[in-house]
Amino acid sequence: MLIVISVCIRVSRDTEARMSELPHVVLWAWERPEDLRTLTPDVGVAYLAATFRIVGDRVITLPRMQPLMVRKNVPLISVFRIEVDERKRTELTDKCARQLCKKICRFANVPRTQATQIDFDALLDERDFYSILLTYLRASLPASHPISITALVSWCTCDNWMKKLPIDESVPMFFSMGPETHNILAGVDMGRRFMDTRCDQSLGISLDEPAVNSMVVPHALRHKRKEPIRIYIFSKMTWREDSIRRAIQISSGQSLNSLRLQDHSVVQNRLVTNSLKQ
Repeated sequence: MLIVISVCIRVSRDTEARMSELPHVVLWAWERPEDLRTLTPDVGVAYLAATFRIVGDRVITLPRMQPLMVRKNVPLISVFRIEVDERKRTELTDKCARQLCKKICRFANVPRTQATQIDFDALLDERDFYSILLTYLRASLPASHPISITALVSWCTCDNWMKKLPIDESVPMFFSMGPETHNILAGVDMGRRFMDTRCDQSLGISLDEPAVNSMVVPHALRHKRKEPIRIYIFSKMTWREDSIRRAIQISSGQSLNSLRLQDHSVVQNRLVTNSLKQ
């Protein structure tokens, strides 16, 4: 284990080089038929390659069953969703992490894909397991192959547990945030920065939450960085030409003024109301 960890720390110094090849606009393609043949190489696709469900001491594989059509020159990122059946959960062991790592590598489609992304909403007592899994994954994938993870916004703001993870990118998910939405947006409005600086390099948004986008995207684009921020965009509906065009416009800040301004006003008013209550 110590040997693996030392390798991960050494390799992590090449993060910028690995990530520089990825586009700065990426569309998430979930488990449904998607025809994205109109995309140009400056827009990537992060497609759900497989879902893994941990039930007791077993890892059940649910591979992608829906077609994905893209041009050969469009950059691809393989995404793996990990779910734990908490009703039947036993101890998440090292053996389970090794088994899961092998399955991910089997579906990662290297070298056709330019990165691997893990989507796992790890609970507090599952973080050690997640760290071990990522350590094995870093040692198993080619050194030049980036590893990205999706991250709850709270992971980026409330503690720093991700700091030592052997990853190249953590994508804060600014959608489906639940009851904490307004507190999180208040932090954004005040210019609060993330504890893990890797969260500052990318952003996850949804086309279905324009009021949130009207707040977080301008803040993300405003910060000065060596490289432009990478924006991942989700859509509840199948991607179509109009939604693709809208996603690209939002990611560049072009159409923010055309978002639902009344919804933005509602969010602002609630932020003010919440601040007065405190």
